[in-house]
Order: sequence, then C-alpha cells, then structure tokens
Amino acid sequence: MKGWERLLRDLRIRSPATAAVYVPGDLFLAMQIQAEQEQRPETELADELLSVALASCQVIDERVLIWESLTDRQQEIVAMLCLNYSNPKIARQLGISINAVKRHVQKVLERFGVHDRTGLRQQLAHWDFSAWRDANL
Repeated sequence: MKGWERLLRDLRIRSPATAAVYVPGDLFLAMQIQAEQEQRPETELADELLSVALASCQVIDERVLIWESLTDRQQEIVAMLCLNYSNPKIARQLGISINAVKRHVQKVLERFGVHDRTGLRQQLAHWDFSAWRDANL
C-alpha cells in the first residue's frame, strides 16, 4: 500500500478519486517538469513526493517527542552539543563536572539513537538553538 493510500485510509476517505490537493501554480509547473524529465506520470511523482513529505513529518514528530521526554538538563546538553560546545565548555557553562557532562551526553545520544555528536547534530540540523548560545554569552 502506497503512502497516499494509507493516508486516505487513515483519514477515512474511501476513494482516491474523491481526494484533491491544491498545488500552487509554480509548484505544479515544477512537478510537471520533473515528471517529464523522469519520464513518468505526474500522479506517480505526486504520490511519491507526498509519501516522502509525510514520512519526513513523522520523523520530525518522533524527534520532538524525544526532545520533550528529556530533562531540562539533557535539553541544555543537547543544545550545547548542537552548538559545537566541548565537554569542558559545557561543564563550565552548567557548573557541573566533565564526567556528569559525559553521562548526560551518552544518555541523549542513546535517546536519539545516534552513536556520536555528529549524528545528533545531523538529526537536529534544522533546529534553532541560538537561544541557548545567547543565554550563555
């Protein structure tokens, strides 16, 4: 079952023919051009694009849920990691030991399912942590 078919089922829309999506003219034109370049029907491309977009939203939602489950201290640690702070700098800023920072780092990496700081920064690359930086200047 394709992504759009699952979405229609979940929204309790019985027939794909009854579903319509408004696509602004410039996006529609871009989609037409892309479909032509890939030599496939516009509807097939639209289905794929919608599926990818919905999957992306689900991943974002999962990350937000993980973030919300963190303690305030863990959120501070994540923010500082994403701002490229070193363990000693985090320890100084928060007034805790480097070993405490290391424990927090390990826990947040596990929570986000990544192996290192780079993986965490990649997952949260579009999040804005400037408020933490500004608060610690």
